[in-house]
Amino acid sequence: MSESIHISDYENPVYSPEMAELIAALEGQPVALDSETLLRLAEEKLDVPLHRDAAMLQRYQAFFAEVQANGRVHGMGLMGLQQNAVDGLTDVSRLEYLHATYPEIAQTPIERPLIVAGMPRSGTTHLLKLLSSEPALRTMKRWQTFQSFPTRAMLDGREADNRREYGAQRDQMIDILLPHQRAMFDVGADDSTEEIEVMAKGCYGVAPSFLGHVPRYDHAFYNTDQTDAYRFLYRYLQAIQWVDKERSGPRWLLKTPQHLGALTAVRNVFPDACMVFTHRDPASVFTSLVSMTGYILRISYRPISKARIIEKTLAMQHGLLRGLVRDIDAMTGPVEHVYFDQFLKNKAATVERIYRAAGLEFDDAARRRIAELEATATRNRLGKVVYDLEGDFGLKRDDIRREFAYYTDRFPVAIEETQE
Repeated sequence: MSESIHISDYENPVYSPEMAELIAALEGQPVALDSETLLRLAEEKLDVPLHRDAAMLQRYQAFFAEVQANGRVHGMGLMGLQQNAVDGLTDVSRLEYLHATYPEIAQTPIERPLIVAGMPRSGTTHLLKLLSSEPALRTMKRWQTFQSFPTRAMLDGREADNRREYGAQRDQMIDILLPHQRAMFDVGADDSTEEIEVMAKGCYGVAPSFLGHVPRYDHAFYNTDQTDAYRFLYRYLQAIQWVDKERSGPRWLLKTPQHLGALTAVRNVFPDACMVFTHRDPASVFTSLVSMTGYILRISYRPISKARIIEKTLAMQHGLLRGLVRDIDAMTGPVEHVYFDQFLKNKAATVERIYRAAGLEFDDAARRRIAELEATATRNRLGKVVYDLEGDFGLKRDDIRREFAYYTDRFPVAIEETQE
């Protein structure tokens, strides 16, 4: 039986011993977030020219200012913000070096991607795992998100390509800092993951938002054209496909909730995409999402206001679901809908339907792959998180569901009376 995990210390987190030690060690230490310091730290890590993007630096500075204006950021949180920005500057510099040195990368097509978009806890992660078993599809591996591109010495063969080992080490550090996160989002270094993690390198998308209470940043994402952000993603995928051309199939499989709030940009940049939308009772989605959001915010803040956790989660869920309802009819490629209850009843049939929509052959080999994955899947293998919306946040499921009536009026989701 899986261990039950009930997180209740949202406002005044009790940290793991390792994280508590890091916070104490960094408390009161100056952590510079100004652009010149970030550029200097990035340049020290590079063996290619530093790419100075004024607009990107401006996005980072506006984001940092808002994170710090809306709560007390501890020293570990400031160090995390700095490291994320330096990582972004180094990988974007390598990205620009690759495009400048190897102009054929720009001719690498991203054709007919299969894109899964759905709210957290609506089945997207498990669906991604099943679909990524298809050899014709290529996915973003989690280790690739920590250092996406090789150094020049790695490219020239003068050094071994250790990006996978580096990514695994960084991934293990997250387990130390947030020991229960994996029970909520079970993705390891070698698993397929979400492309928002590389969009964050340019300070784009919703991934940075989990690091702070940033309503202006969030509002801008949900209410302005994100085509430039998705063009950045397109160029990033081109470079990864060129660098790691031997690792997997020719066609991209992408997945993230963020796409729901940016469907116009998705359509503009990936007009021939096959879109798969997952759906679940918004009360169940919110119950999980508010807990996950509140838990992750401890990486930056202490104390944390529950009211702000709720406000932030409602804004995110509304931003994504309103975007879906507003823009779905404008999609130009094939569209499939996956309802959570039906997916759980027959996962193989759901996958077969998606294969057909995407123009893939669901043959006996595909059936065997899906059957083997299902036979070895262990639900809640790292512990079962106990979600208590009323006890932890003072909210009722019916009230939350009414918040999203515009979504349930459009999509016939099954109502769940309790949280699974």
